Amino acid sequence: EYVIQFEEALTGAERLDDYKRRPVETTGTHASVHPSQGIEVKNLSMRYFTGKPLVLDDVTFSLPAGKSLGIVGRTGSGKSSLVQALFSLYAVESGSVSICGLSATDNGHDLDSLRSTLAYIPQEPTLFRGTLRDNLTMRKDIDAKLVDVLATLGLENILQREGGLDQNVHERGANFSAGQRQLICLARAIVQDTPVIVMDEATSAIDPASEQKLEWALSQLLSHRTRILVAHRLSTLAHCDFVLWMENGKVRSFGHRKNVLPEFESNLHSCAQPYSPLNKRAGE
Repeated sequence: EYVIQFEEALTGAERLDDYKRRPVETTGTHASVHPSQGIEVKNLSMRYFTGKPLVLDDVTFSLPAGKSLGIVGRTGSGKSSLVQALFSLYAVESGSVSICGLSATDNGHDLDSLRSTLAYIPQEPTLFRGTLRDNLTMRKDIDAKLVDVLATLGLENILQREGGLDQNVHERGANFSAGQRQLICLARAIVQDTPVIVMDEATSAIDPASEQKLEWALSQLLSHRTRILVAHRLSTLAHCDFVLWMENGKVRSFGHRKNVLPEFESNLHSCAQPYSPLNKRAGE
């Protein structure tokens, strides 16, 4: 256990050193956002460090505006790396990414405009020390909207606490449950009102009741937005229009959910079958 913790800490230190050595990001000329153009990824290849293997290898897919995409694949298949490429967190080796008409890969592209089109809900919900209001928005004139969004997500009990929107949020949201933290992150994304919302395995660590609320919000409150879901539970893909199956940094399959998901589930079943106790005879 201690060896694993040491390796994780060492990896974090290496990344911090890498970030410190990188040049400060510059923003280009402010660009116009065109939400109707959706997301276009063409022949995208990326690696984290020079000389290291590709984490994305010739990835291509297109997602129309207002549609939803579920990304599936085993651990290390490139799902989270693809999300990082969408946010332009790493320089790409080759290929292109276009989001709402904005390039995420061209030199001199406007990072502020690009990232303003994206709302992100991580696997580990992130809350900061401060007030509940400050964790939802920096604006001071939309309290009525904040209350409405929280109530719609079934968080009325939070608003009833002392202070309401001004109640204290402890470091990392320690005074909220995991499900509440994730729903607050979802409320933040709804309030941002961005054309695209990205969820990176956001249901992997929450209770079934909170997961149900989150899925309802995606299908009802966010149905007009372009949605990308990195899936941990296949049940979260029930309302997705398309599925992208990643394998070893490449696209194994892409298409309508009804076509790709059965193929993916069959592959999972065939891989797990040799290890099932039901397939082991006495003496084998």
